[in-house]
Amino acid sequence: ELFERIAAEICAHASAVKRVHLYRDGEPLLDKRLAQRILRLKRGGVGEVGISTNGQLLDEKRGLAILQAGLDEIILSIDSVYPNVYSKIRVGLDWATVTENAKRFFRLRDGLRSSCRIRVRMIRQELNEPEWYHGRFQAEWLPHISGKDTVEYRDIHNWGGQLDGFKPIAPADTTKPCIFLWSSMVIFADGSV
Repeated sequence: ELFERIAAEICAHASAVKRVHLYRDGEPLLDKRLAQRILRLKRGGVGEVGISTNGQLLDEKRGLAILQAGLDEIILSIDSVYPNVYSKIRVGLDWATVTENAKRFFRLRDGLRSSCRIRVRMIRQELNEPEWYHGRFQAEWLPHISGKDTVEYRDIHNWGGQLDGFKPIAPADTTKPCIFLWSSMVIFADGSV
């Protein structure tokens, strides 16, 4: 009921909403109603609906469901091409499952002729930094992309100094204000903003 109320409010103003991303502080593929939520927003006129996932649960059934619902963008967070490095970064996830799921999703998307944009993203940090600099990560994923797809990285950060003992990969840019205050709204599952 809460999601429907929020979706109705968003859809009533769909022309002013640039995009809706159905994730924040969690794995969206754990939501058994994710495909229905995507479809609800798309039918309500929202121009772009996206998710970010670690890919562990992106099996064929879920992949087909979200593509057929009209997903516009998916960020596949894959932090290494090496199983031993990956397991140190993404504790509890299986590298082989994640990479196969990601590659299958490309094939499903292409087979359905979906316009869903796929962004393969590395969270660059001390353990995987050499993979990016030496081009190994790009060499693994660039053959799969097309059109508007990207292979990219974001440097690890600590959300404004919240983590003790944090070791950044690059100096933080503290000269620019946070634009999210004027461009984004996060609504949590309990409805709080």
